[in-house]
Amino acid sequence: MGDGLAPDVTRVNFGQMDAQADSLKGVVNQLDQITNQLVEDIKKAFAGNWDGGAKSFFDIRQAHWNTQEEAMRTALDAASTAVRTANGRYQETERKNLLMWDV
Repeated sequence: MGDGLAPDVTRVNFGQMDAQADSLKGVVNQLDQITNQLVEDIKKAFAGNWDGGAKSFFDIRQAHWNTQEEAMRTALDAASTAVRTANGRYQETERKNLLMWDV
C-alpha cells in the first residue's frame, strides 16, 4: 500500500465517518428540496394550460418518480445508518483494545 501500512491493516478516521454519515443525510434533504421545487416550477409553468392526457401522463410519471425518490431516500438513510453504526463499533473496539493494555 502507498501509505506504508501492511495490507491487513484498517485505518479509520472517526470524524470522517461521522461527516460522511451526515453527508448522506444531507443528500436526502437536498434531493427533496430540488425535486419539490422542480415539480412546483412545472406546475406553475403549465397552470391552467395543462389538462387531459398530458396532465394524466405527468401525474403517472410523478407518482413513479416519487416512488423512485423514496427508494433512494431509504437506501441513503440505510447507508448513513450503516456508516454511523460501523463508526460506533470501530470506536468501541478501539476502546476495548486500549483497556487490554491499561492505557
